[in-house]
Amino acid sequence: MALKMLSAYYSCGCDSKELFEDLKIASDPMFEKYLNEYDVIFLDMQQFLISSKRQESEELQKQYLDFLRNLWKGRDYVALVYMTGILPVKNRGFILH
Repeated sequence: MALKMLSAYYSCGCDSKELFEDLKIASDPMFEKYLNEYDVIFLDMQQFLISSKRQESEELQKQYLDFLRNLWKGRDYVALVYMTGILPVKNRGFILH
């Protein structure tokens, strides 16, 4: 639910002002500043881990996390990264930071 709300708020792919107009956030002075201002990309880590081959391959998981880290960390074009399904990867010792 939180991911969908974050996406609806930030995504420039839709006009979601009406969705939030009855919520507390709509009264915040910064509400309209970021509303529908960004391109939003969904990446679900669980989809990556769903294949048993990928679950068993720590090296492949490390390569994937390195790819994501290089794609996002310290980049001017990234405002926020909210990933779901990261806990199984974190529990194996790979941290995205």
